[in-house]
Amino acid sequence: MIFQVISGVIITALGVAIFLLALRLGRHSDKVPVVGQVIDAYTQVAGSAEFREIERQRALAQHNEASALATMARKTRDEERMKWQGVVADKDATIAGMGATIADKDAENERLRAQVAELLAKQGG
Repeated sequence: MIFQVISGVIITALGVAIFLLALRLGRHSDKVPVVGQVIDAYTQVAGSAEFREIERQRALAQHNEASALATMARKTRDEERMKWQGVVADKDATIAGMGATIADKDAENERLRAQVAELLAKQGG
């Protein structure tokens, strides 16, 4: 993270310096070679081993940050999936329990119908 800030500040500062110098020197055409010197200095800094290392570490930090965010998102999705699978399993168990209760009630109804039919047969008999 600190490398991102440092490299960003260096690039921004050098870019702003070149831009301002180019604007200032645009009014003074006799100083145009100075712009070339500034660009050469920027190229030299940007091409240095230290700068390349800072850029490498900045890119690595960005990659690590993106990887961490992706991992966190995947874990969150997995946790949500597990939570909903638990909810579905609970509902399935509830429904299965209701099915057994309904089957018991159906058996009880059939038993009572048989008793009613028997009583009606005795009365009519």
